[in-house]
Parts: sequence; structure tokens; C-alpha cells
Amino acid sequence: MGLIREYRPEDRPQVEECFVELQEFERRIEPRRVEGKAVVQKYLEFMFDKCAQTEGTVFVLEDDERVVGFVSVWAKLKVNGLVNEEAEVAYVSDLVVTAAYRGRGLGRALLQRAEDFAVAKGAKTISIGVLAENTGARKLYNDFGFRENKVEFIKTLQSADEAAT
Repeated sequence: MGLIREYRPEDRPQVEECFVELQEFERRIEPRRVEGKAVVQKYLEFMFDKCAQTEGTVFVLEDDERVVGFVSVWAKLKVNGLVNEEAEVAYVSDLVVTAAYRGRGLGRALLQRAEDFAVAKGAKTISIGVLAENTGARKLYNDFGFRENKVEFIKTLQSADEAAT
């Protein structure tokens, strides 16, 4: 099993590679996703900014001095109190293990590290999102103790001209 440790700035190029692989995997499930290479810089800046704003962090999975996965956890994300009770929750924004390392329990190990971090920061709840058709991730999250909380439906719409053809 690899070493899980906190992200260091010199990890950035390899974290970028992991993110691109995740984004391309998700594009096969959801074609509306933007190409990984086109969004990686902007997205990682967003992710690191959110970590800073929420006392969060990124843990990397390292094997033989190579980053082969990571998890980003936002420790104190404020949840709007409009329709639900206002709360501070932990949120796993990203979890990826590169294809060559999947099936070894490493995603579970990264999730455990994120959960331990969230508990240490005082979180009482942790959440994670997943594409509906990502059955492997859904199984992992269910087996880890997450439960489905809400489901979002989408429908592709056609204009009258498109429907007539």
C-alpha cells in the first residue's frame, strides 16, 4: 500500500495528472464535462482556494515517490440555512486513484484519511458527490457508510425545430 501524506507544492504536476485522469474518466460517463487538460489549472486553483477558506486540505497517495491519487476535503463548509438547518459540514470535493492502482483499497484509505481529518476539525457530518453511473465509486461510498441524501435528475431539451427533424 502507498503512503498517504499532506500535499506539498512540488506535488502539483502529478496532482494535475491525477485530476486530468479523473476528469476524462467522468467525461466517459457525463459527456458535458469539460476536457481535463482545458480545466485542470482553473479547477485546482478553485479546489485549493476552497481548502484555504474551509480549513481543508489535500492528501496525496504516493507510491515509489510518485503521486498516484489524492483526496481533497473541505473541513468547515457552511451549509445554507434556508431550507435546511444551517450547519458546518466537511465535504470531500475530489477523490481519485489512478487506474493502475484501483482495486487495492486505496480509495477507501484516502476516504478514511479525509474522515479522520474532518473529525479532528470538529465535523459531525461529511458528504461526497458522485455521478449516478459511477457504480464503482457509489459502491465504495455505500460500503464506507455514506447514504444517499438527494438525487438530481437532468433532461436534455430540444427546441421545436430539433423535435421536428
